[in-house]
Order: sequence, then structure tokens, then C-alpha cells
Amino acid sequence: METTISKSLVHKSRDENVLLANLRRVLPRAFREEDFEKFLARTSASEASDVRGVYKLIQSPGIFGGVPHYVMKEPLGTLRLSPEEYEAVLKAIPPKSRERFKESYKPLSQNPEADGCSEPEDRSAAVDQVSRMNPLHNGDLILKDFLEDDLLNRVIKHAGKKEYYVDNSLQADISRILEKYGYQDQREIFLANLVVDTDHSFFFEHPNEHVPGIMILEACRQMVVACAHEYGNVSARGAHMILDVMEAKFDGFLELYAPVILRAHVTSKKIQRGSWSTVGMEITIHQNGEQLGSVRVSGSNVGEHVFKWIREGKRSELEELPFYPPEHLEHTLLLKKRGIEGWLEGRLRRINLRGFSLLNDWAEKVHEQDEMDFVLIVAGISVKGVCSFSAGEEGYDFMITHMPEAELDRLELIIKRYCKVPEKAVL
Repeated sequence: METTISKSLVHKSRDENVLLANLRRVLPRAFREEDFEKFLARTSASEASDVRGVYKLIQSPGIFGGVPHYVMKEPLGTLRLSPEEYEAVLKAIPPKSRERFKESYKPLSQNPEADGCSEPEDRSAAVDQVSRMNPLHNGDLILKDFLEDDLLNRVIKHAGKKEYYVDNSLQADISRILEKYGYQDQREIFLANLVVDTDHSFFFEHPNEHVPGIMILEACRQMVVACAHEYGNVSARGAHMILDVMEAKFDGFLELYAPVILRAHVTSKKIQRGSWSTVGMEITIHQNGEQLGSVRVSGSNVGEHVFKWIREGKRSELEELPFYPPEHLEHTLLLKKRGIEGWLEGRLRRINLRGFSLLNDWAEKVHEQDEMDFVLIVAGISVKGVCSFSAGEEGYDFMITHMPEAELDRLELIIKRYCKVPEKAVL
């Protein structure tokens, strides 16, 4: 079952725009027995039960140098294949994966000592504790090294070992438990499922038979932002991710009906005051045991004060250029002479951070230099300040004479979000 991440992790106001579920760090493949038991001793009974369902103890002279380890179910299920299972996998996997698969397995030696086992029964000890496994036989094939996820999932599927599969939501739960007690994998590799809602009004505004590319790109953008907050110790409040690189390569269509996994590998990072200040990621996109694309992303996390400084550097444009609201813009503009009761209502014709003009003719209602309080409300954003009538000075009927910084920030937001500059004004 998908567990969509919190919208605060990706700075969204509506849940339907969150495209990631089951965000998790890649799980460790194995633990030394003593380390695992120390970890379990710190967990609650329910947490320990969940973790024990995913990791199994193996003890064998031929595995991990004879040191007992708890191994994750999925790689454990691929430790040995019968000749029939091996051939079934080899036949089913794509040609480009076959060489890697063949390199990963070796036949069980006729000589037990060659496999590090002094007695024949020792060779089955590594797998006896998993009920699906039968004792090893000559002719079986033994895994030489852990498989990457895509190939591992294909082996589990095509060798008939689905009971070893750990679904993504459970992996996310185990990842959170490990993270909670400081036993997380040391590799900086993070996974998430893409949430594909075919009723989404933007991504599926017309019928589509595959996952839209723009949806994949947005999911990858959300991935780097969410990982920065969840794993990079970046505050979800007052921090902004500024992307400087986003390069995508797609190798095939993503189907709507099958799960999509994003795998993000941190390739570079800088840390300041204990949190990621910059980060680079290689995000690969997987479906049905195959990589179908990759997106290289890098960006910087800046605090609110830095972001404000960047905005202030652009503020001169908002003071000089003429901005026009669309004709259909719903807004309220009220003005009142200072010290006099009663508000006058107007409609915007033009505005910037220095002043505004109206569609109304107010020549008979106000006089030059009259100071007036004003309130502007657009889409629930309200701004108040003080202005003076200027009789068309610099093309504006009213010049803003006083506005607190917080109000100025909101006016800037209204102008940038709801108004436009004519083409000829910026040529």
C-alpha cells in the first residue's frame, strides 16, 4: 500500500500534487548478529516483529567468513538457484542483463571444502532457517555477490521465489525504524514510488497511455527536495531549494499500470552547520525490473534570509516596470482619506511597488498630496499601506508613501503572481 509523503516535504499546499510515496533509504543487506541483536533490544515489540519479518539469521562457515549474520529476505532468496530455476531466469530476463546474471552465480563445487564447508550438511546451513529452501545439491548455483535491485527482483520473480519479496511500503516502514535508532544503511541511496493519479487535472488533462515525461521530471524535483529535508537535515520551514542542473534521458515509456520506483544516489554534497547546503543526485527510473530513464539533478538549499536577499536584488524591476492585471482578475481596492470616515472603491489599471493607477476617474474626489490609507485584496492576499494622489505623476494616480516591509513582501507576491508586464516594456 502506498503511503504518500507529507506535502510539507515538497512545499505543496494540496495533497494531490505530491508525487512521491514510500520514501525510504535503501535497506542494509546484512547485519552482524551481535549488532542486530543490540538494535532489536532498543526497539518496541511491534518494531522488532516487523524487522524480524524482513531479516533472517544465517550461520554457515561458507557465508560471511563463518560469522553469523542477519540477511534481508530478498537477497537471501537469491543465494542459491537450482539448475531449473537458473535456466528459467536466464530465459526470462532481457538480453542486456544476461551476462551480469551469469557472472553472479557459480556452480556448487563437487568438493565441499572448495566452498568453505567442511561437511556436506554445512552447505545447507545458510538456508535451512528459511522454510522455502531445500538442502543444497551438486548442480545448484551459488550467488557470488549481491545483485543490484532490478536483477534481484527479476530473479525472485522468475525463479518462483515471490515469498521473499518485501513490498515497498514495508521497506519504508523498516527504513524509518532503522533511521530512528541510528542503524540505517551508510550508502546515500534513497528510493520512492511515483504516485500516478490518472485523474490529475494537470498531468492528465488529456487521455494518455503512459506516464507523462513532465510528471517524471516533477517527481525527480520533488525527490531531491524531500531527501534534503528528510535525510539532509534541511529545515522544511524557511529553506528553499534552488536547482541549477536538471538533465534527463529517457530510454522507454513508463506504463500506467505498473509500479514506478525512483532511485536517487547522492553523487556530491556540501554540508554547512550539519545540513546539506548543496547536493547532486543521479536519479534512475525503474519499472518491471528495468531502468527506463535517468535524471541528473543538482541544487542548493538557501535559508529564508538568503532567498529574501536574492528577491531584493530583483525588486528594482518591480519598482520600475509597469504591471497590468488581467481584466478578469477578481480583486478589491479600497481607499480612504486619512482622518475621514468612509472608503472609496476602485479597480486597478496598472501597478508596481511605487504606485498604482485606477480605471476610475477620481479627479473630483481627491486632491493632490492628499494622503490616503489603502487596502488591496487579491485571492485572499491582503495588503495595506499609505499613498498620496499624484494627478498622473509618472503615469500613476497614486504613489505609495509608506508600507511596512511585510506588507511590501505581500504586494510583491501579488504583482509577480497575478500581473504581467507588456512585451514592449521589456524590449
